Amino acid sequence: HKALRQIETCYLASSTNPLFPNELSENKLSLLEGRPRLAITIKVTLDEVANIKNTELLSTSLINMKKFSYAVADRTLEDISQPLYQMLRYCESWAQKLAQKRQNIGAFGQSTIKGISLDEEGRLIGSSIYRSQRIVQEFMILANTAVANLAEQYKIPILYRNHTCSEIAPENKLLIETLITLGLPTLVHQKLKSWLNPANYSPVVISHFALCIPAYTHFTSPIRRIADYLNHQILKTIFIEQKKSPHISVSYTHLRA
Repeated sequence: HKALRQIETCYLASSTNPLFPNELSENKLSLLEGRPRLAITIKVTLDEVANIKNTELLSTSLINMKKFSYAVADRTLEDISQPLYQMLRYCESWAQKLAQKRQNIGAFGQSTIKGISLDEEGRLIGSSIYRSQRIVQEFMILANTAVANLAEQYKIPILYRNHTCSEIAPENKLLIETLITLGLPTLVHQKLKSWLNPANYSPVVISHFALCIPAYTHFTSPIRRIADYLNHQILKTIFIEQKKSPHISVSYTHLRA
């Protein structure tokens, strides 16, 4: 009941108000280093240019090999003597392919333009972005996109994450060129605010304008957002347990976050 009322974890300046109780979000449901955890794994097969070829949802048990801070992970990416150097560099190479593929089709969400970092919906990010953080972001977008495509393929009304633009917004590539010309964060923020509508959740697919993706969802943070949690429950029931989801008959309202 608390989770349904709160919708997502709130990060405050001096504290955190979690979606689920701390015993769950910080312990039993958290991927603590060296602890076995039950999970839903998204197995995505990509071709050589990072197009999604196949997606599977699997019920797995996994053990987190290493708990990194972004700063420590970045240092590992620069130190060939570190045990996980090759693995992180391999992940980074695929993250770069995924980012390049999105940029080639005009996506500006979750990117950096003239040194200005934007989140997945085109909002300015105040702090600098670590190399390892970009890996996490790209894999997150990949997982969310793969799951949305799978749900759309089977016409399953999960909570899709839709993002649209106003009538005065230019098409994506012209939008990016304009942002590059503006340069200053304040001007970029003003333009984006006038061009972009707030994102929302809906069981109906519209598209995600900033990421230039036909179908997108939130699936990767089930202990932080209620939308991810509901999507987990629906897709686990259908694809892993091979049952009819009891959630599908629920009449969803549009959520804003």
